[in-house]
Amino acid sequence: MSQASEKWRPIAGWEGLYSVSNLGRVRSEARVTLLRDGRKKPVPERILRPGKTVKGYAQVHLRRPGAHRMAMISHLVAEAFLGPRPKGFIVRHGPLGNGVDAVENLSYGTHKDNNGPDRLRDGTAFLGEKNPLSKLTEEAVRQIRSSGETTRSLACRYRVSVAAIMLVRHRRTWTHVA
Repeated sequence: MSQASEKWRPIAGWEGLYSVSNLGRVRSEARVTLLRDGRKKPVPERILRPGKTVKGYAQVHLRRPGAHRMAMISHLVAEAFLGPRPKGFIVRHGPLGNGVDAVENLSYGTHKDNNGPDRLRDGTAFLGEKNPLSKLTEEAVRQIRSSGETTRSLACRYRVSVAAIMLVRHRRTWTHVA
């Protein structure tokens, strides 16, 4: 999306001070502030430089006399362009990942949506060998399924339980392996 098609909307509760764009940028609006000594100081409009949370989400610090707030940019964009967040829902990033806060990459959904289909789509699910507690590999799973050996002997060879071998053979686990 080009800069020409960038749309700005005020941030709820911070109208006249800050706006957010459909591309995921936040700006401080031009205004005049009153200094402690009574003089007026013009403050020019400027785009805020976001910081990052420990999980990599972009955030900005919103300030006004008597109040300040750290806000995640994805939440500001979603509220301004998707409407209020329904109760029990979260802001989800789409296939472009959490580094892109454009409205096209955001939606509301449940934690279950975010941890299930989204992780599979983005390749961040801890399935199979990606799970740090996994004792089997995808190749071992293929061998187990094609083997004519007894369940007990396979369990001894791969150092897993008989139940684990049964679950693999009956495709209750490692379902993503062909």
